[in-house]
Order: sequence, then structure tokens, then C-alpha cells
Amino acid sequence: MWDYGKVGLLKLAPLYTFNHMTRAFFDGVAGEVEVSMMTLFLD
Repeated sequence: MWDYGKVGLLKLAPLYTFNHMTRAFFDGVAGEVEVSMMTLFLD
């Protein structure tokens, strides 16, 4: 049972990391766009 869980973790880890990185990337892009839009409207 523990070995099965370990294998599941090993399979899920790359997927989770990729998902986390993609989310962080899109959050960063959205943040950049939001900031540029704010400066655009404030100027």
C-alpha cells in the first residue's frame, strides 16, 4: 500500500509542479497586464 502511494506521488509530483509553475506564470502575466493597465488609466 505504501509503495503504491509512493508511486502515485512520483507520478503526481511532476504534474503538480508543472501545474504550479504554469499557474505562477499566468499569475505573473496577469499581474503585469494589470499593472500596465493601471498605469495606462492613471496617466
